[in-house]
Amino acid sequence: SKRLLLSEKDLKCEFDYKTSSIKVSAFTSNLDFPDDVYLEYKMLEETEWKNFSENSNQLELTGLSPGNYTLFFRFSSADGISHSEERKIDIHISPPWHKTLIFRLFA
Repeated sequence: SKRLLLSEKDLKCEFDYKTSSIKVSAFTSNLDFPDDVYLEYKMLEETEWKNFSENSNQLELTGLSPGNYTLFFRFSSADGISHSEERKIDIHISPPWHKTLIFRLFA
């Protein structure tokens, strides 16, 4: 399992084919957030925002296959008000060498 730390900037991450799970951790230095603010996320293809586990700043993505994934996240309150800009993480998990286009072209 690989770890990613959410930051104030969008991230691009690359992993090899052995990576099937990724842990994402989020922290904020902004002490002006009310107590009822929580972290939400969604994948690119999804329309609904989901909450990180209650009382947790970590999300674990499991069962990942080689390919491209985009994860969006934001801080929101229970009343649906967003307290931050959306950020994203572009994740690329490379296939094993024998499944790459170059290998298939020359095989």
